[in-house]
Amino acid sequence: MTFFVILEGLIATFQGFDLVYALTQGGPLGGTEVLGFLVYRTAFASGEFGYAATIAYAGFALVLGLSWMNWRLQGGGARWS
Repeated sequence: MTFFVILEGLIATFQGFDLVYALTQGGPLGGTEVLGFLVYRTAFASGEFGYAATIAYAGFALVLGLSWMNWRLQGGGARWS
């Protein structure tokens, strides 16, 4: 259960971009910055599109890997009958 909560929290950081952008722009000293806003700021404010793409792919790979691991640990490899 703890693993699932951590995974859901990580996924929620991808979905928090709009609130951070509209309300705080990353907050004081990056205190409210989430992964999606970091990708946006790196790509469009700094102009480092390759680095931003790398951050996005790393976040995706992390979520995908944790999801796959959770699926395997929960017995998701069994056949559907």
